[in-house]
Amino acid sequence: KLEQDPSPVIQTPLLELTDQQLVELGGQMRLPWDLAWSCQSPVDRPCRACEGCRRRKRAFDAAGLVDWMDAMPLRA
Repeated sequence: KLEQDPSPVIQTPLLELTDQQLVELGGQMRLPWDLAWSCQSPVDRPCRACEGCRRRKRAFDAAGLVDWMDAMPLRA
């Protein structure tokens, strides 16, 4: 019979990182940032105005990295 701990521990170390640190770590790991979506608007291009877009922009700027979303044309 296997004994199990009735209270499993869930570890979420990435929650302790700042947005800048997450972007830096993603850059080191060569994450495909084009697969990550931060926009809160239900559109096919980032709005660049919602909190998700602004937060992503601040994180990439602080990390000194270029975000692929910055190269996308603005919505008309």
